[in-house]
Amino acid sequence: MNVYIRQFVIELRRNGLWFAFKKALAFLYLRALARPPKFGLLTHDPLISVIVVSYNSQEDLPACLSSIKQQSYPKLEIIVVENGTSDTRGLVESIVPEARWLRAPGNVGFAAGNNVGLEASRGELIALVNPDARLDDECLFELLCAFRLDGNVAVAAPKTRFWTRFVDVHLESDAAFSISSAELESQLNYKKLFIRQGRVDGASIESRVEDRRDGVAKHAVVLRLPMDESCVTLRAIGSSAIKTFTTAVGASVHQPSEGGIPLVLCLRSQDHPGAGWVINNAGTGLRREGPFDIGFGEEDDFRYDTRGKVAAFCGCVALIRRAALVGRPIFRPEFFAYYEDSELSHHCSSLGYRVHYSPRAIAYHKHSVSSSEGSPLWTTLVQRSRLIYEFYRGTKGAKEQLASFLGKTDRYSAVPSGLAETLKTYDAMIGQHEAGGRTIGLYNSYWNTMGGGEAHALGLTLATARPEDEIFLISESDFDIDELGRRFGYDLERCRKLVISTMTREFTARFDIFVNSTFRSNLGSLAKQSFYIVSFPHQEIRKAMLKDYVFLHNSRFTQSWAERLWGPNRGLVVCPTFSVAVPAPSVYAKKEKLALSIGRITNRGHGKNQHSIIEAFRATAGDPDYADWRLCLVGGFDHRDARDATYLARITQMAEGDPRIELLPNCPRAMVNDLLANSAIYIHAAGLGQPEDKPEYHEHFGIAPLEACLFGAWPVVYAKGGPADLVKDLAAGDTYRDFDEFVVVLRSAMQKAAAINHEAVAASARAFRAGNDTRFQSYLAETAKRT
Repeated sequence: MNVYIRQFVIELRRNGLWFAFKKALAFLYLRALARPPKFGLLTHDPLISVIVVSYNSQEDLPACLSSIKQQSYPKLEIIVVENGTSDTRGLVESIVPEARWLRAPGNVGFAAGNNVGLEASRGELIALVNPDARLDDECLFELLCAFRLDGNVAVAAPKTRFWTRFVDVHLESDAAFSISSAELESQLNYKKLFIRQGRVDGASIESRVEDRRDGVAKHAVVLRLPMDESCVTLRAIGSSAIKTFTTAVGASVHQPSEGGIPLVLCLRSQDHPGAGWVINNAGTGLRREGPFDIGFGEEDDFRYDTRGKVAAFCGCVALIRRAALVGRPIFRPEFFAYYEDSELSHHCSSLGYRVHYSPRAIAYHKHSVSSSEGSPLWTTLVQRSRLIYEFYRGTKGAKEQLASFLGKTDRYSAVPSGLAETLKTYDAMIGQHEAGGRTIGLYNSYWNTMGGGEAHALGLTLATARPEDEIFLISESDFDIDELGRRFGYDLERCRKLVISTMTREFTARFDIFVNSTFRSNLGSLAKQSFYIVSFPHQEIRKAMLKDYVFLHNSRFTQSWAERLWGPNRGLVVCPTFSVAVPAPSVYAKKEKLALSIGRITNRGHGKNQHSIIEAFRATAGDPDYADWRLCLVGGFDHRDARDATYLARITQMAEGDPRIELLPNCPRAMVNDLLANSAIYIHAAGLGQPEDKPEYHEHFGIAPLEACLFGAWPVVYAKGGPADLVKDLAAGDTYRDFDEFVVVLRSAMQKAAAINHEAVAASARAFRAGNDTRFQSYLAETAKRT
């Protein structure tokens, strides 16, 4: 190969193209560096869901689960899926009480069993661990490090050793001899051996001639045997008995076996201190013949200590990024067993994702325990899965070979009848798109703020999703999905968290529906259906955004500003009503002479202008008609912000001169509900005194005004913005254009409060909410029909 490269360089120089070629290489290199990673580096500590698929594995599970429980990385959830008939729940819970035990619907196979675990899991990373495997204490932590080092990694694979250490045994004789492999294997506690030198002939291991430096030919067999505390008897078959044997690793032992006397060898650690570990898998490579275990059967030495990209991974132990599984299961269930990991590796590679080999992550594997290697069952399953893998990989001629196999009526003659029927069911699924729900991505860079925009995005998505849909909550930074559900009162059990530090337009193509609810976002979308929730239209929008998205405007006010700033765009008005609860009708009878205002206590952005509300209300002081009225100002308050603290001190000082005014920062939700039930008037002043050409300083919808109307309160709101649109839609409430008119309108509302039909206000608000909630669902249904 070096000769050809040298000749190529000579030809380039001869033709004056060498400099241009180097520039082209540099350009391609820089372009590759500039390309953003698929996911970005992992910078937080994610939850890892560990899935163990058991098939009557009660003998193997104790070692497996104990090793998982002892992992140094603490944020784990453990899920055991029982694929067999045994009831292993009690065993699992006795070892790991916090583990979840699931019964698969029959023996669905290793592939589908892992998918059962995936549906129940919540982690951002999915660890697959075979029941006949165990992990070093640092294994999962070391695998996790791969995602911190490379933002393109989809799967991290460990160095997997065989279960015990092995020793090489050299058997020599002056003449040819053989050993019964079946007899030898039957004596081993751990049924695993390797023939390093010799020839397998049926049930025998035949010796081979070994040339020596002294010119004397010797017949030899070299076996790699496990240190499993067994004692084996080696019987030589042939014209000559074994003369000597030597353990090549560690101590060298010579023991003549004259006259055909059987040789007894004890495989105990104390007898062979130099026994070493043997590789089961150091990543998976690809040849023309198919995938292969790198290092299989070789001593674990420096050759397998280099981390980096590999072609594929072994499903025995692996750590998978959930984001790489959007729109598909872990494994295609039609594989049942074997090659399912190779197909997922091919899928990841086709999307530009990487499989990373992490040699410092160590696992141990018994290897082929559930179905004996070389048995008719094993051979049938491997042959079948190999054909399916080549079919999905697009190998030339694979389709015809698979069709030929599936056309054989006796293809499962070596398989138990029940399993054969399961395989035939899976045969019908090959090449078919798996029926299921849609994948919905809900993207927000600010989940941690837990504000009204986040509540609206969640409410809209949950209200329109079907029961079978998969919902992913996405952000560039970590967030607490459980706290998010508690804060807004949503059940987010069906939602899964994805933290993608480098969010790209390319990634959105994995979703059927992509909803972008990030303020001032310019992330494009390639999803089948893309929606952008517009709370405040921003001026610096990219033209590609206008092509990619259908815009969901918070109100007509928002829509009008979007058209002014962006020009014509595909959009509809979907008000943020999904997160607003509808109270019971009994609350309308509780009305008191109470004016209420709800909003964050701040004078930044689209502040709620509590100081103006206090000033307008204090204008009624001294008038006996308003002496028994109260004003309550409720809102969230961030004590860490010095500017907000200064503003709270200011309005507190303003309210001190009027005992009718009460400030309630950060009051409990139950108290807020009581105030809503009791208030006759609701006041909203966001936008008052702000420049009309600054839409970001105005209220674009106002969830609190709608919530108050659902409780039957009469709204008094500023005449520009979403709350004013709401007053028009409900045909209930008053608006004002400036502060002087605010004082007049507020006095008028307080005077007529006794005559207000609060139940009619609430009924109108309920009708508005119901109509808005169905608008987006109707749009989705109509779009689905057209596509």
